[in-house]
Amino acid sequence: MKLNVCNLGDDVWFNYKSDIVLGLGHTLQTIGHDTTIAHNRPAADRLNVLVGTDQVPLDRRLADLFTRNLASPAFEYCVFETEVFNGRTLNLRENFDVDLYLELLAGARFVFTPFLSNTRHYGEVGIETRYLTWGHNGGVRIYETSPSDFRFDACFVGTIKGLREQKLAALKRSMGDRLITVDGSVPFQFREYGEINAASILSIDYCAPAYPVNPFRIQRALSNAKIVLHDHEDDADGYTRDCIKTTMECAEIKEILAGRGAGSQRCADRSSLPFEARLRHIFNG
Repeated sequence: MKLNVCNLGDDVWFNYKSDIVLGLGHTLQTIGHDTTIAHNRPAADRLNVLVGTDQVPLDRRLADLFTRNLASPAFEYCVFETEVFNGRTLNLRENFDVDLYLELLAGARFVFTPFLSNTRHYGEVGIETRYLTWGHNGGVRIYETSPSDFRFDACFVGTIKGLREQKLAALKRSMGDRLITVDGSVPFQFREYGEINAASILSIDYCAPAYPVNPFRIQRALSNAKIVLHDHEDDADGYTRDCIKTTMECAEIKEILAGRGAGSQRCADRSSLPFEARLRHIFNG
């Protein structure tokens, strides 16, 4: 099959979605599909695998792109939805044009998602979805070097707001410069500096009960044999099964790290075969 993994959004969002875009592109090529990768450029002669459809209602240029190209019978597409849909909006956004968003999904050959909760909520509005558990793949960036003495005890990469902001502020007061946080206020590649030089990676609960766990930053860390510490109460998808549950208290984090050597994370399995098999099932389904 001829495929085009196409990210939708501005250049900054391509950076944020790069693990997803490159992971899909590499794995689809590995399992035998003729695959290209594009940014805001759907292809007329390929099945477009869209990442970032949540950006279409937020960006007039993308809305025009949808009307002009993707809504045309000449363009075929499927959607990989990595954001959280609750039946009314995405990611708890207010004033989100859900009608345009659902129109986009309704025109897809199929929709697939890494969240079980999404499959349920899409079903409630008449959109059938396929479920893909995210996992290690050949598109994950593997660090070539790792320091013998970590500069940081912990690194957090992601959006800092809500309860997450409060938790990180408390940790910063206790850990000082042993904690590094990387969000949209610093250059994107700064995350690699933080991840390489930290003894652990933090996955901190976002805000709402039963809000799905983001698997992408977790998998990136586990693929690099990093210790991942989390405080999620709900994880229906099982993405934290190889992580360590904590209260995000400084003393507990230091105790965990003292008992584990660098690179001793119990999930160091870098086989991409399970993910390849799951993705093959999605595209053969």
